[in-house]
Parts: sequence; structure tokens; C-alpha cells
Amino acid sequence: MNVNGRVCLLYSIFWGILTVFLVRKINPMIDKICNKLQEKIPKRVLKNAVRIITIFLIINCALTCYAQDQFITRMVVENNIPIYNEEEIKEKYNKVKENKSLDNFINKFWGNRKMIKTFPNIKIQDKDFNTIYLNTLLPEIEPFYVKIFEKK
Repeated sequence: MNVNGRVCLLYSIFWGILTVFLVRKINPMIDKICNKLQEKIPKRVLKNAVRIITIFLIINCALTCYAQDQFITRMVVENNIPIYNEEEIKEKYNKVKENKSLDNFINKFWGNRKMIKTFPNIKIQDKDFNTIYLNTLLPEIEPFYVKIFEKK
């Protein structure tokens, strides 16, 4: 009673029961808290708080994408991984290396240890369509979690 080993009837029933419990018991409590906050805090302040949080999340998302791009670029160049746009990647890598302050910032906040611990399953594909998990290039760094089931 499963779909390709991913969705099974037993756990679907448990999730259904949990969902009913959350909607009936937890959601009304959260609604009450939100209503009390709306009564005590002016709408203008709430709207500004939502705007600030949204801007923060957008900046965080953009910086995360940039950090991943820089990490992949660094790993490709430093490990001589053959990929399709190899020249562009090397050019990008050299531009960052020329700018010492940017290079120091990237290495300080988005170094190999930080990136492997944060994104242990990050991978790239080489010219021969082989998948390379970047954590295998840095075996001395233990990620916070790893992929348990991997298809080969």
C-alpha cells in the first residue's frame, strides 16, 4: 500500500489525524494570540514589521544563492572538476581572488566548513554527466546531517 516506496497509507492516515488535531486545537490558539496582538499593536506597526521581515528574508535568500554559487565556483576550480562552462567559472573565481576584501569576506563567512555543514548534499554535474557531491571532496568536514538513502 505505497506509491513507489514514498507515500504509504499508514503514514498518510497518521498525518491526516495530526492535521485534524492541529486545525481543531492549535490553530484556534494561534488565532487568539494574533487577535490579541492586533488589538494591542497598531496596524501600521504590524505592516512595517511584516515589510522589514520580508525584506530581510529576500536579502537572506539572495545572499544564500550567492554563497552557494561562490562555493561551487571555488570547489570546481580548486578541484579541477571538468564542467561545461569551465572558462566562465575560472574567470569568476579569479575576479573574486583579485578583490582581496571580497575574498576575505567570502572565506570568513562562507568558507568550506560552513557551506558543507549547511548544505551537505550540494552537488554538481561534470561534463560526463557524473554527479559529484561536494562533501566527498572535503571528507574531513563532518556535515550536520547527511543523505541516508541514496540511489546509485
